[in-house]
Amino acid sequence: MDSNQFSVIIQTVLEKSGITKEISEVQKIVNNNMVKIVPQLETASIKNNLKEVSKLIANTLNNSLGGDFKISGNDVFKALTVSMNEANVAAKKLASEMDRVSAMTKFQNYMSNNTKITKDAKNQLLEWIHTIESADDLTKDDIRNINTQFKTLDSQMRTTGKLGRSLKDSIASGIGSFATWVSATSIVMGAVNSLRKMSDAVFKVDTAMTNLYKVTDETSIKYNQFLDSANDKAQKLGRSVSSLVEQSANWAKLGFSIDDSAKLAEISSIYANVGEVDDDTAVSDIVTTMKAFNLETSDAITIVDSFNKLGNEFAVTAAGLGDGVSNAASAMALGGMTLEKTLALLTGGAEITQEAGELGNALKVGQMRVMGMKGALEELGEEYEDLESVSKIQTHILNLTQGQVDIMNEADPTKFKDYYDILEDVSEVYDKLDQTTQADLLETLFGKQRGNQGAAILQAFQSGQVQKALDATMASAGSAYAEQEKWMDSLEAKTKQFEAAFESLSQTILNSNFLKGIVDSGTGAINIIDSIIDKVGILTPLLSGIGAVLGAKGLGLTIYLSKFYKPIYIRFYNNAI
Repeated sequence: MDSNQFSVIIQTVLEKSGITKEISEVQKIVNNNMVKIVPQLETASIKNNLKEVSKLIANTLNNSLGGDFKISGNDVFKALTVSMNEANVAAKKLASEMDRVSAMTKFQNYMSNNTKITKDAKNQLLEWIHTIESADDLTKDDIRNINTQFKTLDSQMRTTGKLGRSLKDSIASGIGSFATWVSATSIVMGAVNSLRKMSDAVFKVDTAMTNLYKVTDETSIKYNQFLDSANDKAQKLGRSVSSLVEQSANWAKLGFSIDDSAKLAEISSIYANVGEVDDDTAVSDIVTTMKAFNLETSDAITIVDSFNKLGNEFAVTAAGLGDGVSNAASAMALGGMTLEKTLALLTGGAEITQEAGELGNALKVGQMRVMGMKGALEELGEEYEDLESVSKIQTHILNLTQGQVDIMNEADPTKFKDYYDILEDVSEVYDKLDQTTQADLLETLFGKQRGNQGAAILQAFQSGQVQKALDATMASAGSAYAEQEKWMDSLEAKTKQFEAAFESLSQTILNSNFLKGIVDSGTGAINIIDSIIDKVGILTPLLSGIGAVLGAKGLGLTIYLSKFYKPIYIRFYNNAI
């Protein structure tokens, strides 16, 4: 009996006792003392000692309430009797509901398991279910009568062979079971394949970390911090963890610290994403440019900014510009050129030739020819025989351009003029020259093999594309990160993020040290077998004995050994021994 039921009883008792105080106030007192009353009720036998329980309740209430009035046990007994009678009625009703549910469930299961029964039998079962569910005055006798009729129906169906499933349902059930089996098998095989993929993922990351260990000298704590950071950054950049670590190792090989390598790996990863180049090319293009133009680690992102800005606004690609700069950077820097001007020349000319890499070679050759670098040209396999001293080259170009183009700096005649400025000056007078002079000038500046590419650069100056490209690269700050954010919404980026997350999870589940332990165990087993063979000789007698024990013809013994994920199988069959 819960507190609410008991409160109703107490209220009845109070009313019959003629207590004049407000019932609500007394009710509070009673409720506050329920903790004292109810435990005693639970230990009393209400059915056999109802009057004793009534006295107990009355005494407890009188002690709790105090005052000049008393509640008699008889009043409590009457109230409890009424309450218990109501409870008995409710219990009977509950039992009836349970009978309803039990009968309906039995009939529904019967129809599900015996789809061969006749249509009339099925309709009869549905009618019984409806009656049991909806009749308000249904008694236990009614349900008992329906169950009796059901037994008769079941007997008829059994006699006529109408029990069980129909062929159609049997096939459907079989297909369902097969589908369940396939599904379960798929789950198991999926788990096995996932473990294999995890081991591959851990192997890739471990290999990349090993490459980093070779070229750096840090503490275990430092390496762990680096790898934790790489796991986090890889997902943010849309790169695999192994890719990011491998790029860091490549940067470290080039002489950068582990911290700078980590920062540069982020930048080369962004370039690989927005420039659509592979990791090795990304590192190579950036490091060549950095070293040629003497840029610091903090300036590396500006290279990718320029590549991306020009690739977006002109008919060139970031990858193509990276290739062109790699080819031209050293010579351009030697001649005092900036990265921005070099990229402007490449962009303008490559829009016409569509070969930024080869145009970079043309700029390199042109810069060397202007500077009279015969030895360097010879090493490259370029023309050099027609070159004379710098002073003669200077004089020859002055004569061809009618005194308009001087390759030497006017403020300091011992220094060369900026190559960008030289070509811009030439472009301004080029169309005023006759064809013979134009051909001579192009050959002097670029050599016979590079004349067409040189002409493309002059044409780009005349159209204003080179100047526009220079303006664009000067305003390219932030371009790479903006492009990276857009790229992160692509399916490719989401796939890479998933790969990075999977690699990180794989490292957690299959720690590389765990896998190394397995491999070491396999290696140890190989060494033991090798030692036995060395001391005992061939294993044929031993294996023959094993084959005899195994018994059945054709039953084989397989030894599985693993080293570095490349399985070695040594299989012996007793019928071949």
